[in-house]
Amino acid sequence: MAKVIFERDDQFANKMRNYQILANEKIIGEIANGGKETIDLEPGTYTFQIKVDWCVSRSYTLKLGEKDTLHFKCGSPLKGWRILLSSISMSKENKFIYLEKVGN
Repeated sequence: MAKVIFERDDQFANKMRNYQILANEKIIGEIANGGKETIDLEPGTYTFQIKVDWCVSRSYTLKLGEKDTLHFKCGSPLKGWRILLSSISMSKENKFIYLEKVGN
């Protein structure tokens, strides 16, 4: 089985809400504020995203082998005074929440 690890920053924005973890547009898990989730998947090609309400992160399409381990970080780019822009950011992909691949 391949492993996909998701780590979420501990932040004020969406602090009390879990993010949904999507693979091929299906929910495969949730991640809490400051949390870490490891998900085992069969080898194959997957498109990963993070979602909260109607806000979706950018997507990553990757092929997983039997012993592959992928690592992602996620959270909200809205920090400090940028939290005031949250209502504008909700309709733009990767502006309200983000997903970044860590490593190769």
